[in-house]
Amino acid sequence: MSSSPLQSIAQAFEAEFSINFLIESLDGNVVLVLTDQAGTKIRRLITAEQLADPLKVKRIINAIRFGLAIDAGHGLSVMKALSEPANEKMLVTPSSDAVAEGTDTVRR
Repeated sequence: MSSSPLQSIAQAFEAEFSINFLIESLDGNVVLVLTDQAGTKIRRLITAEQLADPLKVKRIINAIRFGLAIDAGHGLSVMKALSEPANEKMLVTPSSDAVAEGTDTVRR
């Protein structure tokens, strides 16, 4: 990830949009504004807490990408692509010996 969370966010969208960050409050909250030739596409408040956590910054980027894909009519394909890493981390179903051990329904 880049040296700053704002740089990471800007780099994620700079190929498609003009990016502006507006200071929302003195506590570090900012508003992200993405615009293209048609006008403003996204306007999103990002809290100082979110900016301080690299995982939350990645989630913000993914959420914005998903919102843009929905607007463009591509929501399902993006949702599938975003969920593939999560599917790889799914837990293996426990064996029947580990499930309901000692109950009447377990057959060996």
